[in-house]
Amino acid sequence: LEGSLEPAAGEGSGWLACLSELEQLVLYGNRFTGMVPRSLGSLRKLKLLMLDRNGFTGIVPAPVFMLPQVQDLLLFSNDLRGFGTTDWRAMRSLRNVML
Repeated sequence: LEGSLEPAAGEGSGWLACLSELEQLVLYGNRFTGMVPRSLGSLRKLKLLMLDRNGFTGIVPAPVFMLPQVQDLLLFSNDLRGFGTTDWRAMRSLRNVML
């Protein structure tokens, strides 16, 4: 798979916001580009987030760090330059982080 996960301008919050019951998002090893979508922050039941080995750029948006049930966060092997927050306290269930 390739392209952006962000919706095009004027298309609202995109398809990710519709997946409110999603517990695992595994998109590693593709050719996704652009920013990590802010809309990931709406996936409140997410436990596993694997976006590693893609071409994401920029900063990881703050809403990603507000996911209370995420246990595993894998973002390595992208072109990310930082985080939209330094406050990870909301991620109470976090066990594994690979940046």
